[in-house]
Amino acid sequence: MRSQLGNAQNGLDHAAAAEKEFRRSLEINAQLGWPNRRVPTYFARFLAEHGRDREAEQVLKDLLRRALDCGPGYRELARLYADTGRLQEAVATGRKALEYPQGGKDDERALHMILGKALAGLGRNAEADEHWSWVKANPR
Repeated sequence: MRSQLGNAQNGLDHAAAAEKEFRRSLEINAQLGWPNRRVPTYFARFLAEHGRDREAEQVLKDLLRRALDCGPGYRELARLYADTGRLQEAVATGRKALEYPQGGKDDERALHMILGKALAGLGRNAEADEHWSWVKANPR
């Protein structure tokens, strides 16, 4: 719930209030017997949107140390790498993300789009086309 409040505050351009909600959400989440893996991914995306890429990367790496099978965590880390020009790392991490469930068709589409863009950016167009084809074959 607090991560939803963080997203709402961020949508209203209240970054400080959003960060407070996200941090509280992480604290509560850490106390759960079975933590919600999406909470750190939401916070990492918030941090990245605010130019705090290193912090976002750390949040995602912390998540993946605790939950090696977290597909959304790998996807968001691949997105971060792609957005910051670390295309080789984006491809490697995105491929790792393909090994795990993403949480839904839109998330899976996002992953294929990340991989397509990163591969195209590396000049690996044939490989990129495989991901673009998947996206076209799986419309919203």
